[in-house]
Amino acid sequence: MGGCNAPALQSFIAHDPGPRGSPHDPHPPLGIACCDDPPLLADTAKTDNCVSNFLLLHFGHSAFCWPYTMASNSFWQSLQTYSKMGMKELRSRKLLFIFKIRMQSFANTKRPNRSLHGVRIPPDLEKSFIPRRWLGGGHVQTLASFLTPRRIHLPAPEDRLIEVEPGVRVLCHCHWQPQREHALTIIVVHGLEGSSDSQYMLGVAAKALAAGMNVVRYNQRNCGGTDALAPVLYHSGLSQDVAVVARDIIERDKISRLALAGFSMGGNIVLKLAGEWGSAGPSQFQAVVAVCPAIDLALSSDTLHQPGNRIYEKYFLWALRRRFRQKARLFPGVFDVGRLRDISSLREFDDKITAFYCGFADVNDYYDRASSAHVIGQIAVPALVMYAANDPFVKISEPSRCKIAANKIFVF
Repeated sequence: MGGCNAPALQSFIAHDPGPRGSPHDPHPPLGIACCDDPPLLADTAKTDNCVSNFLLLHFGHSAFCWPYTMASNSFWQSLQTYSKMGMKELRSRKLLFIFKIRMQSFANTKRPNRSLHGVRIPPDLEKSFIPRRWLGGGHVQTLASFLTPRRIHLPAPEDRLIEVEPGVRVLCHCHWQPQREHALTIIVVHGLEGSSDSQYMLGVAAKALAAGMNVVRYNQRNCGGTDALAPVLYHSGLSQDVAVVARDIIERDKISRLALAGFSMGGNIVLKLAGEWGSAGPSQFQAVVAVCPAIDLALSSDTLHQPGNRIYEKYFLWALRRRFRQKARLFPGVFDVGRLRDISSLREFDDKITAFYCGFADVNDYYDRASSAHVIGQIAVPALVMYAANDPFVKISEPSRCKIAANKIFVF
């Protein structure tokens, strides 16, 4: 592997392309496009367009392309684990390795079943996904997106620290239209070990701002450089944190319309909140969007531990261990780093660390109570779920698909 290039490694880890997608559509919907994107990424930015268009069009379907997105938090994260060589050597050596090992298997992969196990797909959404000839397979597309990063320009945000429970604050970056009270406001929630500066968060913010929306880029507890704010950890069930932020913005900024958007872990959180609110949420709450949401936590965690997905799991464990050790240094006597011993899977980490420190009986209790699968049938506002059929480990169970299919307000 060679020696560790610390500055390159730090820069490499800080880079966060996030979930990517590239539905084939030569005509950018509504004329919303990122003019600074390289040609390769003109397609990959469509995930951001789908999110903003869903909200902009008041939840209609006519301008949508097929909501087929890249695997959330997938291959780029595993590359970060093995990036000690630095960016230069990664491009010359690891790229060759990836293509040798992965290209044949993904080239032979059958195109996913568009019926999605009985879940409704509106006729105008059912379009074939046609990747570029040399970008077949989700991992290859994600890697190409990583090697050609997007240039996203956002105005300086208004930073807010909002107390979500006594002594616990979260950091939000707010972007406002000139008349904020009249514009649709979206709160965007990142995925596991992401932040408000993740590339997908910035991409959605740019598209939404261009479409005339207010945007709140929400950092979950400890994320976005806020580890020192409180001696707590974050987890997939913290939907009430988002609820507090939403109500704070409604009361403070007098906004008239609100929507939620989330990616992966954040997608589970916003769907969980929408289900918990049901028809009793704030009158301003009008829509929810989730991209590759981890609706069934136990299923996704177990899939992550399969041999073909171990490289992703190793990255998550590396990042989570690093954060836990940082919390132990910041709050001596609160967190015991000895509990990290013999942890070799995400399920074991969630059992020994997440469940133990976040008030759950065990990992099964955590996965059960934190999954949005129990409440998605209660969602009472227009909901868009964009799920990658080739996602290696974020899986949606058959019972959850049935609940989505039974809720006529869903677009999946």
